[in-house]
Amino acid sequence: MFAKLIRKLKAMNKKTLIILSVVVVVAVVGGGYLVSNASDKSSTEQTQKQVDIANAALAGWRVKNDARLEVNKAKVAEFKQKLMNYYDPSTGALAEQQRLINALIAADEAAAKDDNSGEAIKSFDISSVAIKALDIKSETAKLTADVEYYIKYETQNQSYSTFGKNRINWELKKEGKSWKITKEALVPGDNS
Repeated sequence: MFAKLIRKLKAMNKKTLIILSVVVVVAVVGGGYLVSNASDKSSTEQTQKQVDIANAALAGWRVKNDARLEVNKAKVAEFKQKLMNYYDPSTGALAEQQRLINALIAADEAAAKDDNSGEAIKSFDISSVAIKALDIKSETAKLTADVEYYIKYETQNQSYSTFGKNRINWELKKEGKSWKITKEALVPGDNS
């Protein structure tokens, strides 16, 4: 079979051989380019999916904590409404986070009354996020991240900041073009 192919190639004139060689080179190089391009596109889509998942988880977490700021206390209902963009109502995650906002605000107010300081949260800033694990399966994802943050307080006498770090597990599901949190949990005792 191979010998037959060589005899046919020898029988061809130079012009036909050059055209055939160019076609083969173009096919090989072009095919390699198409495979490479498809791989790059797939990789880019995967990276974008990872970014979308992490952003959805952090944005929901951020909305919940921003509701605690002194300047936002009159707008708590708006923040509870914003949570609908990030938490899935069908799993109970949305209702749980809305209740958590109430509990956090109540705890903040109780702390301010306990020591008569009039303490109020002035800012809440995320200083770093380190993704520890991300597992994506088609329309669902599990994300574990370490989140470091600063909370700035103001009392009647002074301003001060505290630093916090939590490891948080999120479970998300794809809903249309966005990701919604179906479960969020602090990893107890793990502030590494």
